[in-house]
Amino acid sequence: MIRIGLIGVITKEKDYLGLYLGKVLSMEHKVVLVTKHQSLMGALEDYEHNEYFRIVNQIPDVLEADYLIVNGVDVDRESYDRLFFITGPRQSEVTDNEPIFNKGILENDCVIYHNILVDSRINGKYLNNRFKIDPNKIKVLERPFNEWDWIMELENDYDLSIWMGHMSHDYQKLIQRMIQHIMGSKDKAIKKWLNKSKRSK
Repeated sequence: MIRIGLIGVITKEKDYLGLYLGKVLSMEHKVVLVTKHQSLMGALEDYEHNEYFRIVNQIPDVLEADYLIVNGVDVDRESYDRLFFITGPRQSEVTDNEPIFNKGILENDCVIYHNILVDSRINGKYLNNRFKIDPNKIKVLERPFNEWDWIMELENDYDLSIWMGHMSHDYQKLIQRMIQHIMGSKDKAIKKWLNKSKRSK
């Protein structure tokens, strides 16, 4: 089992990133996602999206999965095989994530900036400087803001689903590169999983 940590303050965008990542991986693997996603989970402690994708609000005592994804805040390196440090550009989010990121991002970790406004001064370069990250040593992935991704989240909130039909090319590319980082290879099957997950509810 590969244990994946999505590290950073909890936001709706980060919640959905975990849901989309889990859904794509579940096209061929058993996945357990630990998250506090309010819209989908509500008062539930355990939600079975399908036979391969289980969503819970705490790590189960008995765990059978190929991948465990934990949407968390704190860094606990012994608990994970892969770490992704995730933030958006909002001032409150950046400020809250600064002490988390400064605890020490290592070269085999990955940093994700999502909802970046390309023409804004609060871009990837600014965030690298703010978090003291050298992109030549640490993998940095950026996803620019896209209106269709935002609409997709609103529709999923409304329908209580994990639909990915409107997902932008940039978002698909981000998930593909995350899975490549997790697996340590550029498996051609990843695109197939991504396309399959876009067609399914």
